[in-house]
Amino acid sequence: MSWRRPDDEPSLYTYVSLSGPRAERAAIEVRESLADEESYVLVTIVQAALATAALVLLGGLLAVGLGVLFVGRPVHRLVEHARRIGAGDLSSRLPVSRSDEIGELAAEMNSMCERLELARDHVEAETRARLATLDQLRHADRLTTLGKLASGIAHELGTPLNVITGHAQLIAEEYGPESSAHQNAAIVSQQAQRVAAIMRQLLDFARRRTPQRSLHDVLAIAEQTTGLLAPMAQRSGVQLKILPPREPLPASIDPEHVKQALMNLVMNAIQAMPRGGVVELRLDRIQAKPTAEHDAGESDYVRIEVRDNGEGIDPDFLPRIFEPFVTTKDPGVGTGLGLSIASGIAEEHGGWIEVESELGAGSRFLLHLRVEEEPA
Repeated sequence: MSWRRPDDEPSLYTYVSLSGPRAERAAIEVRESLADEESYVLVTIVQAALATAALVLLGGLLAVGLGVLFVGRPVHRLVEHARRIGAGDLSSRLPVSRSDEIGELAAEMNSMCERLELARDHVEAETRARLATLDQLRHADRLTTLGKLASGIAHELGTPLNVITGHAQLIAEEYGPESSAHQNAAIVSQQAQRVAAIMRQLLDFARRRTPQRSLHDVLAIAEQTTGLLAPMAQRSGVQLKILPPREPLPASIDPEHVKQALMNLVMNAIQAMPRGGVVELRLDRIQAKPTAEHDAGESDYVRIEVRDNGEGIDPDFLPRIFEPFVTTKDPGVGTGLGLSIASGIAEEHGGWIEVESELGAGSRFLLHLRVEEEPA
């Protein structure tokens, strides 16, 4: 029989009963201390608790680390990408290297960026097209007003100008060439003729007829134009040079309109070289796509390049160079209608005009005419 007394130190008591010869009852008590065992159990419990706490802490740290690596960082990248999208940056893409929910979300965000980018480009293209249409409507309205004004002015000033010119010629014929009256009358006649020419140019600009197209060799048109302008070029010390194409350049065009447009470009080049120089005309056939404001696909075009080595054009004027009455020439030299007329003729032929210029180095105008096998 053995038990532990509650008030003693941890001990194990064992009792053995004995019987004497006279039937006396006695017992032997054996006491064994349990302090070492209890200390061992306590240490074992503490160690087990510490080991469990260490395992829990290590597991928590490992879980946090894996969460940051596999969840936190990807989510942070998704958040940063969403912020860039919100700021308008649709060009960046997230790397998709996972097949879980985060990878699927990244792929969807990339796809969303592509769709948004396409939608934005489409909206920008439509906006540019609408602005271009609005500008064309405003331009057409200005042309209508200008046409009415020019017609009225031409009607009202035509007869007085003829009278002035006639009387000036009579005065010039009455006096000798050396007299001041003859010289003044010649000046009056010249200026009256210049006013009449400006009025005709206004009428041509405002009421240009519909092109009458037929098949013509563009090289022949260029040669005729330079032939007409050769005397003017010689007086200015300018040489006109045509670099012929490798092959014939037939196109369905209105020859008079194209000649007028080319004449305006060549005259501008001559006037841009007051100290003389060379104007080169280069003709070729190319595959090209019109600029953004011209909604058309790639097609065949005859390109006429007019290059000069004159004074060049101020960069501030280049965006408005084809607008009516915009000119870099001195007052009295030009009306600012020549390039606008040339640009309108190019558009009537399904083409356009490009310009490149550098101050002090000259200018380069590229007239594009769409090639058509048969007359339109």
